[in-house]
Amino acid sequence: WMDVVTPEGHRHTQGQGVAEITPYLQFAMEMNPTNLESFLVTAYWLQVMGEMGKAEQVLRDGLIRNPASPALLLEIGKLHLRRQDYQSAAHALDAALKAWPRQADPDDRQAQLDHGEMYAYRALLYEVTGDLSRAADTLQQELDLLPERTVLRSRIANLRSGHRAPSPALQRLKDALESRPDHLS
Repeated sequence: WMDVVTPEGHRHTQGQGVAEITPYLQFAMEMNPTNLESFLVTAYWLQVMGEMGKAEQVLRDGLIRNPASPALLLEIGKLHLRRQDYQSAAHALDAALKAWPRQADPDDRQAQLDHGEMYAYRALLYEVTGDLSRAADTLQQELDLLPERTVLRSRIANLRSGHRAPSPALQRLKDALESRPDHLS
């Protein structure tokens, strides 16, 4: 009886893993369409399941209900980056950066980190396309926002002098999409 009282794990009843929670996530989005987290979490799990098209549709539905949301635009940009559609990613990130002052609370730490992530991805895209000057300017904006990211100073100096980072931008972009935004520098 001890095994029943103190289980060591759990099993999904239908054997489908994450797919089991999608109806609940859908319900959460419908019940409170202004709750960005429900859209972001649903899109995340759809991407984990390999459903990139559905994930994008969820993010776009969220954007319809929450126009110009920087968080949703950032995630759309990252989704395009995973698809290696750099032009669409750049458009989404530019829109996220443009929407920032209207929607985000500048005193919210998580919002600041998201804003910094937008700058970091956009700078990498500038670097990938060879626009080192704009990459440096964008990283400078990230550093101005998050001065504790002192490692950016050397990257900015290297870009301004025409030197790319030791690790190719495309590889850093791939690594960043597989990990956390603080791996962008």
